[in-house]
Amino acid sequence: MRIKELREKNGLTLRQVAKTMNVSAATVLNWENGIHEPSIAELIKLADLFQVSLDTLVGRGGDTDTLLMRDILNRVDKEKFVDALVKALIKASSQS
Repeated sequence: MRIKELREKNGLTLRQVAKTMNVSAATVLNWENGIHEPSIAELIKLADLFQVSLDTLVGRGGDTDTLLMRDILNRVDKEKFVDALVKALIKASSQS
């Protein structure tokens, strides 16, 4: 499972995830280390917390590109991005 990777990617601590999940930090650590597995209900809640599919959460791929794009967009100034996109679209349409 990718719980630790997703937790760190989202800038969350063990305690923050534990509080959201209503479990102990030790429980989250056990999930991350493969000692115990979360229930289906907990998996769904984790997927919602990290905003990924269950497939991505359990390492079945699928959303790798989505995770990468979300990570990039979280670091980009969205206003500047939209402005640049609009300018590029205007330029492209004027060249047609």
